[in-house]
Amino acid sequence: MKKLYLGFLVCGVITTSAFGQGEQSSFTSTGRGGVATTFASDYEAIGLNPANLGMAPKYEGKNVSLGLTEFGASVYSEALAKPDLRGMLFGFADGTSSDFTPEEKAQAAAEFVASPLAMNVDVLTVGFSVYGEKFGGIGFTVKDRISWYSEFNQNFSEMLFQGYNASYFDRYELVDGSNIPVDSLAALNIPPEDIVRGYVDSLQGSLLSDVLDGTRMTMNWYKEYNLTYARGFEINENLTLYGGIGLKYLQGVASLDINAQNGEFVESYAATSPFLPINYGGLSTNNVANIDTINDGLFGVLPEAIGTGIGADLGFNILLGEWDIGFAVTDIGSINYTRNVYSVNDVQLVDLSSPGLDNYNLFEGASTFTADNGIVDWTPLQSKKVQLPTVGRAGISYTHKIGEDRKVEFGADVILPLNGVAGNYQNAMVGVGGDISILKWLNVSTGMVLGGNYGFNIPAGVTIDIGNGTYEMGVASRDVYTWFGNDGPTLSLSTGFLRFRF
Repeated sequence: MKKLYLGFLVCGVITTSAFGQGEQSSFTSTGRGGVATTFASDYEAIGLNPANLGMAPKYEGKNVSLGLTEFGASVYSEALAKPDLRGMLFGFADGTSSDFTPEEKAQAAAEFVASPLAMNVDVLTVGFSVYGEKFGGIGFTVKDRISWYSEFNQNFSEMLFQGYNASYFDRYELVDGSNIPVDSLAALNIPPEDIVRGYVDSLQGSLLSDVLDGTRMTMNWYKEYNLTYARGFEINENLTLYGGIGLKYLQGVASLDINAQNGEFVESYAATSPFLPINYGGLSTNNVANIDTINDGLFGVLPEAIGTGIGADLGFNILLGEWDIGFAVTDIGSINYTRNVYSVNDVQLVDLSSPGLDNYNLFEGASTFTADNGIVDWTPLQSKKVQLPTVGRAGISYTHKIGEDRKVEFGADVILPLNGVAGNYQNAMVGVGGDISILKWLNVSTGMVLGGNYGFNIPAGVTIDIGNGTYEMGVASRDVYTWFGNDGPTLSLSTGFLRFRF
């Protein structure tokens, strides 16, 4: 038996960075709930709608934009209230880290059945763009994009929290080598610490694809180098058409998709950089990729890529007076993982020797499942080609000036997943939002968003401009209610403090 729940450990690593959403790292778009297809400008349009890069900058005379270390962050769980969700990510300073009782473990297992957990990370290392009236716009960005989505069936959720006490197992093996039926534990007054493992009495367990039927775990992490060009074509004084294309080189750090439906695996693979502390047991030294020859990234700090790929973004805009209509298809392409790649063997699940998690801190607690007491058996692969999470975007917005230096903008976006690969939305996302210039230097955003991987949320954001746009900073949240109440399943934060225009 090898290990399970490697995805949780990966998420534990990536939560030290940040989280993002449909607007990626664009903090100016987060406050509108990701409405960005026609709103995003300069380098922030890259990866959202490349056509916008061809539009004149919103601050006259400032044709060069530069941004450093912007990020966005979102995590969503229907099963957890805000204190538990916060504790799962950042620790349990409020005291909720005490061990679950058996009853609390059973309750947690029940809460996570068919309850989605979604997280996204988008970190912009650098963004740069230049605009010229005759030439158009050209820009370049370097981003890390990370996503996680999971939904458990009853078996998986019970094994996660209750371990060998899950209802799937009917016998216990004890430290003295004896074994007893599960239902006789209390009558024999045997302490839990005497249990070594739980197992199936017949030693003919069900296939893993049957045990996990209805469970989906996906994760993507790749670095993106995106070069984008766009140009506008004026038809008349009220109508201008814009087109843009982005080409990107991709370095894959990790990809995971374990998807069991209708008693079989739709997908069942894992590819992870050795930068991540994930051990595949004895296979790690025998993998055809020989991961021992792979460095742990630049200076041992940045993750080593285990795959490469090429992608593209396409965008088109129609500017008609004060109305803007935009369309885009992004993340067309794939990454070919060629090192440290494994598939899941669909073997019979007979036993499990973990007692389960002791609290909601899935990431730290799940490390108990990543040694040899897990339930997944792996086979090394030569390579695995993974499609990018392609989406289609459509948006419309209206801009109205309310003074020489102030304006109001509002609009709507629809984002559609165009494939079902790891990292893509599970459902279509619809957002409505806008910006208003309260003062010349102060912009406030709000709106509402429904669908995607995050349910219904009310976003808000504040952006401050200094020197007529020379320096810009801002902070936003996809769902402001969660920060003030105990209920509400979304935690989100997006910030940028180093955005300049010249």
